[in-house]
Amino acid sequence: MVARWGAKQTKLYFQQLHDSAEYIAKHQRTISRRDDLTDHKSLSACPVGEHSIVYAPIDDSKIAIAALIRRALDVALNPLEERQRK
Repeated sequence: MVARWGAKQTKLYFQQLHDSAEYIAKHQRTISRRDDLTDHKSLSACPVGEHSIVYAPIDDSKIAIAALIRRALDVALNPLEERQRK
């Protein structure tokens, strides 16, 4: 990322990801859940910039981040479902 965007822009982007994760944790009850993107009802995803934060709520103000996925990639969040389509 640094080679592509430079140190300053990369630092800003990582700060945006961090701030977004904190916002999700504090406001998870008001954010539309996207548990349809995963095979687990305990996981949800929220788009942030070019990425999606995949997370599980821990309590009313904490989340556990399970993955940070670049949205431009065609990544199956449910590999078992992908195999069944073939």
